Amino acid sequence: MPDRAERLSRIMPLIQHAVSHLGVQSTESGRRYGLTNSRIVALATVLHSGELTMSELASAIDYPRPLATRLVDELVERGLLERKNDPSDRRRVLVSITAQGLQVFEDVHREAAAILEHVIGAMSDSDADALIRGLESLLGVLHDSSGPLRPHAHNEED
Repeated sequence: MPDRAERLSRIMPLIQHAVSHLGVQSTESGRRYGLTNSRIVALATVLHSGELTMSELASAIDYPRPLATRLVDELVERGLLERKNDPSDRRRVLVSITAQGLQVFEDVHREAAAILEHVIGAMSDSDADALIRGLESLLGVLHDSSGPLRPHAHNEED
């Protein structure tokens, strides 16, 4: 087991590098809208969860509230999210995705899928399937709130 951890620790920087070449910033739409991994995660969270308060969003993406607020400010400025007052409590502000935000999100994922198709097309089917299963498993462990590896520190440039 330690051998696996050692091997993984050695390839993690390479994985981060690969993500920068295969992720949101590698897509035309992502570059056009200045999307980073953090911004696309926030956008996806609002898309999949519906209207959220800033506290709910910060909790869902496991970011400190000031950083989540800054992400939302940037996405609102780009026309991808909008803020509105909660009709049931005027003290609360709700964040929701705009039609443009939905379109950009779909464009980014379509463009990223085309890039990834080229990469996984160069792999054997069994290697590509193993990679996907392994990454899904890793993400499941990392995002399990009862698990020991819940991420807490986020880089503002993610």
